[in-house]
Amino acid sequence: MALSAAPALWVALLVLPFVGFGAMALMTGTNTLIQSLTDDHMRGRVMSFFTMAFVGTMPFGSFASGVAAELVGPRIPILCAGTGGSRRDAGVSASLAESEGGGATDFGRKGAYPL
Repeated sequence: MALSAAPALWVALLVLPFVGFGAMALMTGTNTLIQSLTDDHMRGRVMSFFTMAFVGTMPFGSFASGVAAELVGPRIPILCAGTGGSRRDAGVSASLAESEGGGATDFGRKGAYPL
């Protein structure tokens, strides 16, 4: 979201490494968590579905962001993407706090503990 508030290109260029680090940490963490929590005999199927869902939908989001940026400028689509991601993360954190390790995700049994 800080990227959308950048007043000049040089400020945006200072923010972008942090955005890239966050994206890399998200992809690595998600991949590791999915592989850690999936049973061995199902890992290939789960990872193929994850890859299809994650990588396969990126072009649609990129297209929509590009069209929106062309219509209203880049700040609003970047702000909307950051706000949507933050809201999603808050919802996931709240649902994990409610389940307390039980429910559909048993982190303790597999040795993967959320922060």
